[in-house]
Amino acid sequence: LVATIELQVQPAQEGLWTVVQWEDSNGDWHDVEGWRGHLDEKGKKMWQVAEKDFGTGPFRWVLYQGQGGLELGASDPFFLPRQANEVVLVVLSL
Repeated sequence: LVATIELQVQPAQEGLWTVVQWEDSNGDWHDVEGWRGHLDEKGKKMWQVAEKDFGTGPFRWVLYQGQGGLELGASDPFFLPRQANEVVLVVLSL
């Protein structure tokens, strides 16, 4: 059983680098290993979420000019999907 998180950047810009981060109890953000990569040609990035992680959070998407590049922005915090086949859509406007 899986669900999905999806980032849509507007306006769409191909090739920007994105990382998903999780927030700890002290309010500090940490990169999620494996949930990082370039946006596709439509300005989107999607990751599958395992059932054991359903409903956890908060998380956020962080957008960079490129891998190791300047931070362009971060999304509002969100929680992972709560059930199979659910999609949590996050829109980040630049």
